[in-house]
Amino acid sequence: MTNRLVILCTSERPDPYFNVITHAVLSLGISDFELVAVGDEIHPDLTDRAAMIANDLSTFVENLAAGKYWQKGRDRSDVIEDLIHPERFSRVINDLKWGSLKIGRMGLPEDRLHGLLQTEISRASAFDVTSCKNSAVAGATAWLVSRGGSPIYTFELRKPPTHGQADLLPAMDPGHYSYRDLSTSPLLEDAVKTVNAFTLNRQKFFYVSILLAIIVGLISLTFSQTIVFSVVTALASFASIISALTYFLRE
Repeated sequence: MTNRLVILCTSERPDPYFNVITHAVLSLGISDFELVAVGDEIHPDLTDRAAMIANDLSTFVENLAAGKYWQKGRDRSDVIEDLIHPERFSRVINDLKWGSLKIGRMGLPEDRLHGLLQTEISRASAFDVTSCKNSAVAGATAWLVSRGGSPIYTFELRKPPTHGQADLLPAMDPGHYSYRDLSTSPLLEDAVKTVNAFTLNRQKFFYVSILLAIIVGLISLTFSQTIVFSVVTALASFASIISALTYFLRE
């Protein structure tokens, strides 16, 4: 079981990140998080954006601990409401021990996401795409599932959203939400099996190459030059096809 969750972020609202981290801590035992602000042409300054998401999340939790629901206003007119279930929130905030959690932050252009995913896979990290835009979700999910073994979570409501405090985990009953691992989706698994059926990993490709070399060597020692020439010509053609298939190689 992993102890690190990489949260891909494009939304600026702290609500979904609070839900994700709360569930990850209380249900999965995770305590190490990385908020990754995935960038595009609309948000070029990713370092500042990552800092803003992290700071707003801290302010959000501080208000919850004080019995308040905080919504950041776009024109500096923040909205603060009393919590509808203060006892539930108090219990969850105490169990979270927010100050003891490790929550890092970083900004990353979408076209460099592949490198981060590769690094985090080597650290046995899990991933969350709850509040990430569709284009990044599609690319990240497809790449991760094709490699296998990395959970890709999303927090989903099973009730009509209110876009307010009633959508926060402490205010909901367990049946009102789910935390689903997309990598176990039957649809995705079937798609990946289909793609992998037409790919070779590098180890298999190496073994095929060695086998071809041995066959050529044995033929040259056993048969006449004419036969050797014909067979080698056929093998060369086959090798050319294999070379073309290196496009389909995967790690």
